[in-house]
Amino acid sequence: MKNRNIFYFDRPGPQNTNGVIKVVNERLKEGDIKYVVVASESGRTALKVAKALRNFNVKVICVTAYAGVRRPFGEGWPL
Repeated sequence: MKNRNIFYFDRPGPQNTNGVIKVVNERLKEGDIKYVVVASESGRTALKVAKALRNFNVKVICVTAYAGVRRPFGEGWPL
């Protein structure tokens, strides 16, 4: 049996990216993960994650929102 931690952020947003990268980095050290899925509308977050994880043998997969969800930049969530 394995025990895992769950991390919660107070609110969504790009200010959490570095924290997520840190946690994922630690988890990847166990060596049993092949793929990391990242949600990103612009791709900036996915690129940041891919660069941060380049020393691991994982594939970073970027998913985005569905058509019609996009709001003008700066007008609420998602960004």
